[in-house]
Amino acid sequence: MKQTVLFIDAGHGGIDEQGNYTTAPSKQHKFSQGFHESGWFYEGVSNRRLAAEFMAQASRMGFLCIPVYHPSKDTSLSIRTSTANHMANALDVDSIYISFHSNAFDGSARGWCIFHHPNSISGERIANNIATQVVRLCSDYGVPGRNPVLESGFHVLTYTSMPAVLIENLFFDNEQDAELLQDPTFCVNLCNRILRGIENYLK
Repeated sequence: MKQTVLFIDAGHGGIDEQGNYTTAPSKQHKFSQGFHESGWFYEGVSNRRLAAEFMAQASRMGFLCIPVYHPSKDTSLSIRTSTANHMANALDVDSIYISFHSNAFDGSARGWCIFHHPNSISGERIANNIATQVVRLCSDYGVPGRNPVLESGFHVLTYTSMPAVLIENLFFDNEQDAELLQDPTFCVNLCNRILRGIENYLK
């Protein structure tokens, strides 16, 4: 397989020097028990965990993975996209930008979806290939179906020079979805399905 560079973005949240999670209140949710700390589920922690697992799997498959987020600080969107654009130009190779997120609503919504820019044909193809794989996995785990492939003008989809997708991996404020995002087996399988979708796109 021709080497393709994957720029990896893990959205939201940082950890300060005292180990406290620092981000907007909308990116964390308090459950009665379990999860990261006294019932709190932190989206940024989950996003980083998924991104790390995905990069480990993709690297074993021969992809060059370059994270554009900081391990603990909440890097601005403009820095993430400009870093990816600069490095893609310098490397002069095929590349894809993948942004890991989790959704939130009012605690009742569940499901998985992926976004691409409305004007990106390649982004749409990547999104459809990934969705084909992940929707099957979600069905196996009893996650309700929803419209999986959506369009958006999100910053990371608009200001990247390569095809880009933003993945909303379930709803972190729903307890059932949050439990899946804490399940190592589910997360390994989820990352594997995302990777399979990318491999199918590149064939």
